[in-house]
Amino acid sequence: MAGKYSIIAAFGLAVLGSILYSFDRIKLLENTLDEQICKWMTLLQEQAQQNVLVDWEKWARLFSFDVITAVSFGEPIGFMTARGDVRALIENMDKAMYRQKLSFYPHLAWFARASALGRRIFVSQRTDTHGLGLFMAVGWQIPP
Repeated sequence: MAGKYSIIAAFGLAVLGSILYSFDRIKLLENTLDEQICKWMTLLQEQAQQNVLVDWEKWARLFSFDVITAVSFGEPIGFMTARGDVRALIENMDKAMYRQKLSFYPHLAWFARASALGRRIFVSQRTDTHGLGLFMAVGWQIPP
């Protein structure tokens, strides 16, 4: 019986994935992406006019986080507008990536999946005060 339900679940995920990432759905995101690109270009132009050295890594990172949050949550969190990290979300994301890398080890991956303590340590919740959970909490605060 378990095999039958896993096939149905896989089919359901495939159908859901094809709907979420269909061409028509992606076209709806075009205006959101255009807005973020225009904002990024304006900010880079301002930096160039000030005749200062442009930190491409910083601006590319702020741009990518605003695009990701705009697509994921419906509006950007505002990293480019703030011209920096908002609520230390990017810093928390970097710290969370270390914990994420630990879960790639087979024994730790099993521990994270199979035990309540492992899930508590490795799986982020929107009630967390650090890591990916903090990012999730901000996403839940954005109205639909």
